[in-house]
Amino acid sequence: AALPAALVAVPLLAALAAWGARTGRLPPPPGFLLVAAAYPLWGVAQQFLLQAVVWTRLSARLPRAAAQPLAAALFALSHAPDWPLAALTLPLGLATVEHYRRWPNLWVLGTAHALLGTFAYYFARGRDPLAALLR
Repeated sequence: AALPAALVAVPLLAALAAWGARTGRLPPPPGFLLVAAAYPLWGVAQQFLLQAVVWTRLSARLPRAAAQPLAAALFALSHAPDWPLAALTLPLGLATVEHYRRWPNLWVLGTAHALLGTFAYYFARGRDPLAALLR
């Protein structure tokens, strides 16, 4: 499960880091490593909700061609009202549902989710979730 996830996540991480460099968001602030270390627990929780709760139930009731995009859309909507973040998470939701269907491992998906989320917050969105705490 880790290798297929890495084949998707590593190029996306590189693209997010490149975007961060292009937009002057490198190096990241001090809280970056703390967020990257703590986020996997939340990533696993989100993947559990998406995969084990939403995807599993939808796929039992709908054809995969309908269940997969619907699960991904619900995952993206869970990031509202941050619509740019929701737009970033829609393709991630599609990819993770397909990955889970083939290799059901929440730990791998949660870790990939956490790394991508950390990079997206800092490099794509220019946000530091710990900024107020570390002032």
